Amino acid sequence: MIKTCLAASAFASFALTAHGQFASLSIVTEGTFADPPDPSDADVAEVLGFTGPLTQLDLAGVPDGTFLSDEFADLGVRWTDPDSLLETDFFFPDQVTVDGNGSTDGDQESVIAFDLPQTAFAVQFSGDIAVQLFRDGVAISDLVEIQETSEFPTIIRSIAGIVSDEPFDEIVLSRNSPFGSPAFYQEIFVQNLVPSPSAAVMLGLGIAGGLSRRRR
Repeated sequence: MIKTCLAASAFASFALTAHGQFASLSIVTEGTFADPPDPSDADVAEVLGFTGPLTQLDLAGVPDGTFLSDEFADLGVRWTDPDSLLETDFFFPDQVTVDGNGSTDGDQESVIAFDLPQTAFAVQFSGDIAVQLFRDGVAISDLVEIQETSEFPTIIRSIAGIVSDEPFDEIVLSRNSPFGSPAFYQEIFVQNLVPSPSAAVMLGLGIAGGLSRRRR
């Protein structure tokens, strides 16, 4: 089942609750016309105020032309489909976009898996985007399509925050387009991250130090 909702038009926000197969999703979307047309700091703050604290992945730090896979594996985040291509944005060459169909296998999806369960995330996208949540390989939500209200050639990017009342370990981003167009998105914000190895070492040292002090 596909549930469709309109995202933000200029200077507006949108909220939706979608009751899926097992999970109930709450979605808020913000977007304003700007140059470049990225969500403003206020838009991002509004969404993160809805989802709770999230961490933005540094996609801009990944080399152009990379098919995303385990670049963020140390944080517990992986792209598990073979064709999520990170490339220079066509309209804004100083920015990057993830193309859900970087190869030509006809798969329009971009699949992101997490080592730790999540209950919220956010995505900055162009045009429209469809979201479905999974846990242990089983869909726990319906496919929810989020559309912007602006019409081409107006280029506006929106940021959507999604909160689930059931934990998930995989998100599938796609696009319900009659032309077979893939999902395009620029940023991903995630909730629970695995500590990087260096952070884990420091955490271990801190715990060991605390135990040592208590033993004295």
